[in-house]
Amino acid sequence: MNFERFVHQLTARLPDGLVMKNLGKGTSTIMWNDGDRVCYKRGGSRLYIHLRRLYDACCHFSGRVVSTTDLKDWKPEVFDSTQNGHSCHCTFLFMALRRMDVIHEISGTGRSGAPFRVTLPSLN
Repeated sequence: MNFERFVHQLTARLPDGLVMKNLGKGTSTIMWNDGDRVCYKRGGSRLYIHLRRLYDACCHFSGRVVSTTDLKDWKPEVFDSTQNGHSCHCTFLFMALRRMDVIHEISGTGRSGAPFRVTLPSLN
């Protein structure tokens, strides 16, 4: 899957106003997507992430199992709240991929020792 197809599929499957049940608690609501970034509301916070960052994560872990811990270790400035990123982006990516039918199952409990994880298909 190339970047343009990724953006098209994400935009089509995650329209503005879509409410997704979070893996932990609460919801994430798609506020807008301009083809470059997506803004989603989680709790009282608005979070923003570049679609290229999400795509790059998919490419980096293509054909492998990836966990929220792996994402944080790989790009902490994007996926780790303790490193000026946002840990919510990890689960947002997983929920988006499931909604896009790229993945079907998210395992783990999201707790220490059992992070959420998915198996990414090869995107080539």
